[in-house]
Amino acid sequence: MSTPAPADVLRTLPDTRWEQGASSHVEHLVEGGHVLQFPQLPFVLVPGEERFLDPAWSNGKAKNISLRGTSELRGAQGTAADLATLQAMIRRFATQSQSLVDRLFPQYRGKLRAGNASLRPHAVADRVQSWRQNDTRLHVDAFPSNPMHGVRLLRVFTNLNPAGQPRAWRVGEPFADFAAHFAPRLHQVAPYGL
Repeated sequence: MSTPAPADVLRTLPDTRWEQGASSHVEHLVEGGHVLQFPQLPFVLVPGEERFLDPAWSNGKAKNISLRGTSELRGAQGTAADLATLQAMIRRFATQSQSLVDRLFPQYRGKLRAGNASLRPHAVADRVQSWRQNDTRLHVDAFPSNPMHGVRLLRVFTNLNPAGQPRAWRVGEPFADFAAHFAPRLHQVAPYGL
C-alpha cells in the first residue's frame, strides 16, 4: 500500500451522526496514513455544559481534564455536583467516539482497547510549558510515563472552542520517512527498565 503525500493525507467524510451514517469500512484510509475529518459531525453540548470550556475548571496540575475508565475524573476542580456533570459530558463523548469507531472500522471491533477521554480547556498556545511538554512541537504520542509497547493509537478529536476558532493540525511525513532521517544520528540506549 502506498503512503500518501502530506498534502493528500486529509480525507473529508460527510457523516452527520456519531452512531449512524454512510461511512463505514474505511480502515484502508487510516491504515494508508490518512487523517479522517468530519466537518458536519459536532459534539453537541447539553445546555449548561458550555461552562466547562473555561480553563477555570482545570486544577492546573495537568494540561487535560481526563476521564480514566468510566469513573475516575482527573485534573478538574469544582463542586461534587459540577464535577459529576463534567464527568458525564466527557463520558458521553467517549461513548459517542466508541460508536463512531465501531461503525467506521467494523474490522477492528473487539480488537481495540479504549483509552482515556479528555477535555483540554486551555489553548495550547496559552500554556507555559517546557520544550518536552510543548504540543506545538512535532511529537509522537509515546512517553516514558506512557510507553506504547508497540500498540498503535487511533484517536478521535473534536473542537469545542467557545470562540469558534478552528483547530490547526500539522501532519508530518510518514513515520518511516521521519525515522529514516533521524535514525543515523541516534545512539544506542539501554533497554527500558534496566
